[in-house]
Amino acid sequence: MDDLAIVNLYWDRNTDAIKETQNKYGKLIIAVAYRILGIIEDAVECENDTYLKTWNSIPDARPDKLGAYTCKISRNLAIDLYDKKNAAKRGAGSIDSIIDDMHECIPDNTSSIDNTNDVELGIIISDFLKKQSVTRRRIFIKRYFVGLSIDEIADDMELTKSNVKMSLMRMRKTLKEELQ
Repeated sequence: MDDLAIVNLYWDRNTDAIKETQNKYGKLIIAVAYRILGIIEDAVECENDTYLKTWNSIPDARPDKLGAYTCKISRNLAIDLYDKKNAAKRGAGSIDSIIDDMHECIPDNTSSIDNTNDVELGIIISDFLKKQSVTRRRIFIKRYFVGLSIDEIADDMELTKSNVKMSLMRMRKTLKEELQ
């Protein structure tokens, strides 16, 4: 079933929408959460919460890309759960390095009262990614959205590790310049 048909099921308040979303994107939703949490039970919890949040949000939103929409929800839920648990074992060893990477170019705005800065930051990053080549964009998303390791990205995209590292370093530098 295509995304439009599934979104229409949500709009019709048909509970088959959840089953169809799980059939099409369930493994991806769990994978995104698992990359952050490193515990399968927590990732499954995020998957279930993703379906609930999607169910509650779709009447107000009509996403064109349901996979990206649900993955973003899963990712945000996983990050919230990660923060809540503040576990010693973090993201199968990768979340700390991802945060450290991005911390060099994105300022910490945890003291801000509203989410305006977060929305603006999201727009800037989206615009930044649109300017990148398809390969560089995929590397960035695989690293900072999905949470894959450098080795996994290199294997998946058939690139060398140094090529992936260099691309990420250059993109962080360029993003930092755009943010300044």
